[in-house]
Amino acid sequence: MNKLKLTLIIQLLFFTGWGIYLLNSVAPEGSDIYLETEPVDPRDMISGTYVALSYKISNPIKGDCRRLLQKYRRRKVNFFIKLSHSKTMTINNKKVYIYDVQNCENHPPKGGLWAQGASYAGTKRITYGIEKFFINENNPLKDAKSGEVLAKVKIDRYHKLRLLDLESIGK
Repeated sequence: MNKLKLTLIIQLLFFTGWGIYLLNSVAPEGSDIYLETEPVDPRDMISGTYVALSYKISNPIKGDCRRLLQKYRRRKVNFFIKLSHSKTMTINNKKVYIYDVQNCENHPPKGGLWAQGASYAGTKRITYGIEKFFINENNPLKDAKSGEVLAKVKIDRYHKLRLLDLESIGK
């Protein structure tokens, strides 16, 4: 009986610690940012219904982005992109800022709003790990077309983008 109690206590401590870590790894409340998307229409019989997303920030051209992507095109490289709001939109009667790339660096950032992504050999795109968003089969966003949704994301303390939700632009 003591081994069972000890095992349960260890599991409880593990999952409590994991939950605390996950809650603290995301940036503070109120720092949601929105990104423009270019959705695709995939369906996977095994994985379920999801929206495959491409982002305008995946093809950065401002600052040193083109030069760095060209320089490191033959191997996988992590990039840091500086984001700043480029325009505003109204979604559900709420004004939101749309963010875009201002600059790229291949070393850790200093000040500002930076997100980390990776460019793989032979590509000129940066991926962020938020290119798939699983949704309910009945969700009307599953048939979203290019430019009809915005991605609501947060940047965690490790500069990784975390996809929170998709918002319909309602054109």
